[in-house]
Amino acid sequence: MKEKVRRFCEKKRMRSIRIDADAKACINCIWYQQYYQRGFYETFIWEPTDTGYCLLRAEKKSPLCEGCKDFDWEAEP
Repeated sequence: MKEKVRRFCEKKRMRSIRIDADAKACINCIWYQQYYQRGFYETFIWEPTDTGYCLLRAEKKSPLCEGCKDFDWEAEP
């Protein structure tokens, strides 16, 4: 069974997106915390997921959500 999962994961294509550092999106906010999951093959690598958590509002958020009124930059763009 593990071999079947390993082959599936090798064939799976990963996708990524880019967000400008000056974009007002949750991923650029100091209050946003990314969720991670354990990597494939029982490794010790933590891979980011497509969700996160807003520490200020205490709710689950997508990194692509538009910044709210409490948005604050981690570093000045």
